[in-house]
Amino acid sequence: MDVWELDGARVRQAGLAVARLGLVVNLGWNGLAKFTAGEARSIAPLVGESPLFTWALGSLGLRGVSDIIGVVELAAVALLLLGVRLWWANAAATALCAGTFLITLSFFATSVDWSKAGWNAPDAFLLKDIVLLGASIALWRPKPSGAQPHARREPSSPPAPDILEDTSSAPDRSTPQSAAGHTMGSPSGN
Repeated sequence: MDVWELDGARVRQAGLAVARLGLVVNLGWNGLAKFTAGEARSIAPLVGESPLFTWALGSLGLRGVSDIIGVVELAAVALLLLGVRLWWANAAATALCAGTFLITLSFFATSVDWSKAGWNAPDAFLLKDIVLLGASIALWRPKPSGAQPHARREPSSPPAPDILEDTSSAPDRSTPQSAAGHTMGSPSGN
């Protein structure tokens, strides 16, 4: 098979699987690290200048803020893993991931000293969050038609009848009919 003849849907699915794995590894690794003193110290310059975090620093301290960020990142990992099978978990994961990366990208506006920024700027590692934000958005998928997150039914049970549907005047659909409305299979064609 020629490489250029690959099925586009399969290539897209492979790309999405790699994106999900990348998010899981990145958020898992960094989320676990947030529980260490060293990682808490490393995020201090970023969260210390951010209006989104300064209020929390005053009440929780640097380690408390770092721990909460770690919990959020690990929750995103759990939702990403559940999201492989459950659409609602995937929706929550993609929203949580996108929000996380939008917040970290906001550090470019609040915490980067642009007078000193250059190719070796200490905050250049934040650039990866642009790609991770894109991966988060790419993994989003709409609610499947007919999905009911709160109603649980056994797979073998028939669907519940629609109690609001008026079936008293509905035509009998148990016998196939032609386009003209004639019952098919009867000798007279009526």
